[in-house]
Order: sequence, then structure tokens, then C-alpha cells
Amino acid sequence: MAAQISFLPVYEGSLEEHRHYLKQSLFLMGKYNIAMHPINYAIFYDYAIGHNPSLIHDVDTLIANKQRFDYGISLNLFKTHICNSTVECFENINSELNRLISGISVSVSQTSEKTTLATQNFTATSQSLKQLDDPQKLQLLLSNMVLETQQLTETSKQLKSELEQAQKEMDQLKNELTHIRTVAKTDALTGLLNRGAFEEAMSELLEETDSCSANQTCLAILDIDNFKRINDKFGHLVGDKVLKFFGSLLKKNALKNHIIARYGGEEIIMLMPETSLGEALNLTEHIRKLLETSQLKRTDKAESIGKVTVSVGITKLKAGDTTESFIGRADQALYQAKNNGRNQVVIDNFFEPQTTQP
Repeated sequence: MAAQISFLPVYEGSLEEHRHYLKQSLFLMGKYNIAMHPINYAIFYDYAIGHNPSLIHDVDTLIANKQRFDYGISLNLFKTHICNSTVECFENINSELNRLISGISVSVSQTSEKTTLATQNFTATSQSLKQLDDPQKLQLLLSNMVLETQQLTETSKQLKSELEQAQKEMDQLKNELTHIRTVAKTDALTGLLNRGAFEEAMSELLEETDSCSANQTCLAILDIDNFKRINDKFGHLVGDKVLKFFGSLLKKNALKNHIIARYGGEEIIMLMPETSLGEALNLTEHIRKLLETSQLKRTDKAESIGKVTVSVGITKLKAGDTTESFIGRADQALYQAKNNGRNQVVIDNFFEPQTTQP
């Protein structure tokens, strides 16, 4: 029986794309004699897409070493490279919440029972008081009432204490959930948003943007030039470090309201609200120059990996845009930048055609 998993990743794409990647993943699993269970489906589906360098590296290493993909190894790959949030964290929080709810329920139930019993006793005592004329018996009844009142007060104090403790623990769990949500939206390699979080932010922005503010929202797609050559020549670990460096470069130079995400592989996407087309052009050109002039070296050998450049396609939001049309125009501009020789910024020709080159 498979271990309980709280969630699975969501993949976007057309039906044809899903069919293609499914065929590829099934072919690879058959070729390497990999057990065909859901966890391995997810692993090799991601592997077939080719946008997860760290997963590709680990899978290739396992295959090269002829290591068997047992359930433990597969689950570790799934948790490490596919689910950005830790499965155990969700399970632990779920368990803690159930424990807290169960404990509070028991405490409230016990307090309710004690309160009901005390009420019944007070009612009976009240009736007895009406019939008593013996001072000693009256004193005994009053003493019992005082004792029951004290016990009820203690019970209330205990419930209050337990509720306060439960509130503290729930606040802590809330903080942990907030952290997990952040991790779930973050690309583990670059520290930027992941694709799913970006598309969510994009949808929200398009819903909130009216025709008046559309002209002040821009989008850029940045793609590191010849990234496969870097991976092939220096290895995936060096390629990962280049991506990390580029991600940090973007975070340092983008404005606070800009939304930056790793969209896939070496492709970064940047949504720029309240930014004119000219401002977007200046910013992305500045980033292009910074990367081009950076002296990147392998830390293990102090060996230069040569000049690393980036091609950029940018566009401006227009009335009636969908996520697909908005990204599509930026993608076309990026294609033009690549086709023109790379290492340049190109504005989508729906607006004024413009290219910046070194």
C-alpha cells in the first residue's frame, strides 16, 4: 500500500503536450525497468518535460549507477524535486491540529458535564433551603454550595488555561503553515516564485487591472543563452549555480512590486505592474548588461565559465489580454531576440518595434 500523500503537483499544458510527455515518461520507465506506480509516473513525467535540472541530474545518476528505484528512493525524489513543500510538514500539522481539536473537545465536554451537574445540585439545594429550619443542616448545605462553586471555578480556570495553551499551539501551527505556503510557492533552486505561484499572481492582476492601468503593466521573459552548453560542458551543478546567480541578480534589481518567477528550466518571467514600457526596457537592459559583464567562475576550480548572456522579450498589457495572450507576445519577442543573435532585449512588435544590443 502506498504511503499517504497529502497532495500532488498540478501540471499545466495542452492535451497534446500531456499526451507527448506521458508517452515519453512511459517509454523511459519501460526502458529502465522502473516500477509503474503513481510516484514514478510523476517523477518521469517531470523528467520528460526537461524543466527540472536537479531532478534530471539525480535520476541520471541513479540510472548510470544502475541503482534500483525502490519506493523509498522514488518517494525521496518526489519530495525533493517535485513537491516544493515537505509532505511530512503537512502530515505533522494535520496530526497536531487533530490532537488539539480532540483535546479541546474533551475538555469542553468534561466542563459541560461538570457545569450541568453543579447546576442540578444548586437547584436541589435551593429546594432544600426552603424546607430547612435547622441551623446546623443549613450550614452544611451552604458549605456544600461553597465547595461546589469552588470546584466549578477551578474547572473553568483549567478550561481557560487549556484553551490559552491550545491558542498558542494553533498560532505556532499557523506560522508553520504560512512558512509552508511560502515554500510551496517558491522555486527551490533560485528562490524565485515557481510557475504555479506566478500564474496565480498573473490571474489576480488581470482580474484587478482595468483598461486605464493596463498601459502601466509590462511583462518580460528572460532566457539564458546557450544554457544547455553550460550544463553539457561544466555539469548541472554549475548550471544550477548560474541560475541561482541570475535569480539573485533579478531580485536585487527589480522593484518591490515586481513579480519574478522561474517559469521553466533557464527561463525566468517578470511581471512589472506600475511600470511603463520604457522603464521595463531600461530595467531589463540593465540586467542584461550586468549578467554579460559578470565574471562567473567555478568555485571548485576557480575556472572561468566564460561570458553568460541572456535574451529578453518584453511586452505591455493591453485591454482584453488573457494570461496566454500576454505571455504569448512576450514569448514571440523573446523568440525574435534569440533569432536575431541572442544577448539582446526585444519589445513585442505589437507596440513600437525596438531592439537593444550590446
